Amino acid sequence: MTARELFRNAGVSSKLYEQFLKPMLLVTLFAPPEQLSAAAALDALYFYVLAHQQDFDVRWCKGSIAEKIFRPWLSVIEKRGGHVLGGKRVQNIVLGSESKVSSVVALNLSGDLELYDADVVIFAVGVQAMQKIVASCDVLAGMPDFAAVTNLSSIDVLAVRLWLDNLIKLPNASNVLAGFEPTTGGTLFHLNSLQEEFKEEKGSVFEVDLYHANQFLDLSNENIISKVFEKYLIKCDPRFGSANVLDSSVLCFKGAVTCFGPGSHQHMPSTTTSFSNVFMAGDWLKQGPGSHGAKGLSQEKAYVTGLQAANSALKYMGVPMMAKIIDAEEDELQFTVAKSLERQSRLLMQTWGLKSPFL
Repeated sequence: MTARELFRNAGVSSKLYEQFLKPMLLVTLFAPPEQLSAAAALDALYFYVLAHQQDFDVRWCKGSIAEKIFRPWLSVIEKRGGHVLGGKRVQNIVLGSESKVSSVVALNLSGDLELYDADVVIFAVGVQAMQKIVASCDVLAGMPDFAAVTNLSSIDVLAVRLWLDNLIKLPNASNVLAGFEPTTGGTLFHLNSLQEEFKEEKGSVFEVDLYHANQFLDLSNENIISKVFEKYLIKCDPRFGSANVLDSSVLCFKGAVTCFGPGSHQHMPSTTTSFSNVFMAGDWLKQGPGSHGAKGLSQEKAYVTGLQAANSALKYMGVPMMAKIIDAEEDELQFTVAKSLERQSRLLMQTWGLKSPFL
């Protein structure tokens, strides 16, 4: 069932739904509850909002992602003899013997096809990219686990950054925006408080990320900036009305994040595939046993499945090393106590022959 159906059946009040559950799911699972799986919604609410409340706070990189993460990572790979090849779009795979992939066909920026021998292949891409690879490769399209990926869907995201001439400090550096559009949610970040590069700015720098932003993608950048600034931010805090936008940027990401809709779980593959030397990683994979508590979605799940795929590849190659996957922390004390009390009250009700009013 959908998350909306679950809340209705459980007797959730309209106020709780509109002011908390719907906005929270729009910024954690990027879609309105009527488009989300009830199971995925419960997972997100449990692990992000209730059981690990400290982990719900946004952690920002102290600098650009490229500078702090990807360049050092690339340097380590190159020092160990590896090469990262950009501008190579995977078009096809070539099968060898015993259900093994022997090589990968890629399209370069010049439009020429290149062939790369492969001992192991790991597809670490998003849903849309994987669907395009499957569509261009008859071998993959003919395998049930890869064909099932075509049944998954994705969600559009919009990122707006604003440079203002006034310094506006909000009570919280990270905020949830809701109530402006029926099926769109957002977050508002004060980058002066979150990122080192903006600390010395004389005016405020804000980023507004909008999720399930389908209706925005056909608007001009000018209309998007006007809508976000005048209809959203000024309504949130009147102080925005005294500021002027000095500079801005708009980035559109069509199909950027996975949609965890009702029934989507049955179409999700696992990190291992029907080919003995092909593995997959991403937040759109099944959350199977041994997932080490990585029950979150998006970056957290993609990261852990990446480690699992790497470990499977190492094992296949006979390499005596493994990436360590750390178990998630135990639930916070107040939530553990609440769960225990709920279980005890349920047992008492069963003993007395009473039924829950919510069932």
